[in-house]
Amino acid sequence: MELTQEQRDRIAANRAAALKIRAARLEAATAAASLGSGKQTNLLDHSFSRAKGTGPGGWVHDNSAGTAMGTKPESLHDTSHRQEIIEFSCVVLNARTLELGGRFQQYVKPTEHPLLTRFCMELTHITQDRVDKGLPLAATLEKHDAWLRQEGLVGAGKRWVPVTWSDWDFKVQMEMECKWRGIPKPAYFQRWIDLRQTFSATLSRSAMGLKKSVQAVGLAWEGRQHSGLDDALNTARLAAHLIEKGAVLAITGSFTNVDASGRFRQATLFPNMPQKKHRIVDANGSWTGKCECGVKAQQRRVNRPGVHHGRMFYGCGTWTITKGGGCNLLKWFSDVTDQERKAYAQC
Repeated sequence: MELTQEQRDRIAANRAAALKIRAARLEAATAAASLGSGKQTNLLDHSFSRAKGTGPGGWVHDNSAGTAMGTKPESLHDTSHRQEIIEFSCVVLNARTLELGGRFQQYVKPTEHPLLTRFCMELTHITQDRVDKGLPLAATLEKHDAWLRQEGLVGAGKRWVPVTWSDWDFKVQMEMECKWRGIPKPAYFQRWIDLRQTFSATLSRSAMGLKKSVQAVGLAWEGRQHSGLDDALNTARLAAHLIEKGAVLAITGSFTNVDASGRFRQATLFPNMPQKKHRIVDANGSWTGKCECGVKAQQRRVNRPGVHHGRMFYGCGTWTITKGGGCNLLKWFSDVTDQERKAYAQC
């Protein structure tokens, strides 16, 4: 049966509404969507650096120079399981003088989904021709590294620590995309500072999205929200404000499990498992639908490239994309019986 134009318009409107709801949920969950959906941005400065977006993000801290710079990459959200960075922007902030310095911006050409969705273009204001003329991610990282060295931020005597608004940028997007593309990731992206945590610790209040947090401290938002470069700029301004309020910027996350001073240890992608494990099978040996944390399991899909890519499974019910899970439950959908599915539905 052929659909009428009115029905097609209604379907299109429903899809657009669903995408907006998903974007809003993502922003609340990661506090990173404020840097742009489908982009990534880093904030970098002689003392601080930041990458943001729906992918990598962070601040780079240079203890010797006392300056900071901000970068912001933003990643492309699509129905696919692979997200791609389509913008990488940076703004430099001097951590001692709190003056803004150099800026870097580069559009990145996506390969898995080369055509941007209308929703992505309307949200980020990134046009198709910009990404078509962009550089591959590997070339972008090389260009960014050369720019850092030109700015005097990388080299002998320089100690860098990325800083980001939430852990997503460095802990998830940058890490995963570099892995599945098989490209080297710069060593200075191995540890970072989550400015959202600094915001909460300094002001004793919960952080919101980037724009709302900027406005909450009395600063006016500059530029266009979801623009990689503008988001990086506003993150740098917020960092400067927090420093003036006495904030201490310390490493909050890393893949090396130790910060630059060697004193602070931070869990990586997989936190410590709970000491007490709950039974997940009944007297008949059937799965109860719960994980070893004692809560209802989550339905998830394998996003990592490999033989299991795209497979559905049940995992830890406490799992989050930035903190990992509290147990190692993994049950493939294909291995779960009808009785166990019913038990799961009734949890």
